Amino acid sequence: MNRPKLAAFFVVLASLFRPAFGVFGAGLVIERAYRRQWRDAAQMTAVLAVGTAAVLAWNQWLAHVWLIPSSLGLADPVAYSTVAYNFFFAPLYGVVWFCPWVLAALWALRHDLALAVGLALYVAVVVAFKSADPAASYGPRYWVSVLPLLAVMTAQEGGWKWALVLPSAVISVLALFKYTQVWLAPVTGVFR
Repeated sequence: MNRPKLAAFFVVLASLFRPAFGVFGAGLVIERAYRRQWRDAAQMTAVLAVGTAAVLAWNQWLAHVWLIPSSLGLADPVAYSTVAYNFFFAPLYGVVWFCPWVLAALWALRHDLALAVGLALYVAVVVAFKSADPAASYGPRYWVSVLPLLAVMTAQEGGWKWALVLPSAVISVLALFKYTQVWLAPVTGVFR
């Protein structure tokens, strides 16, 4: 990445649509600091700080609070591990059931510290706010926004791992034709 300020700016833009994406900026900064590229890390931090300040100011102007809270509240620390486990493995919305190729993508993240840290922080934020539950949807709705990124990581890994995409493609196509009928159904719901 040759343009750290631009990368940080796009993280700020993405976080306007889904605030949890802001943690990917932390991943970028941590990766630059790990590589001892202090100037890039400082530039990214400055852009992220200005962007965060702008969002907080917007929230204050719009809703008269600096940070608009999640309507779900924080997860109980005792239940945190269960929520995290379900986020990956629950039959109703666990990403492993719907997109088994994600395991190959997660393995591929070993080559990219910034994305690995960003994704870990994203999962932590989503799980912490009890928002891993799919509500009225089919499948892993909170993974949808990062699945394209993980697909690219799987493609870069190469080899047989793309064979894992076929079941996901079949499930997705069938779900398109039965979408409202499979809400809160397990992955096998599309075959009924």
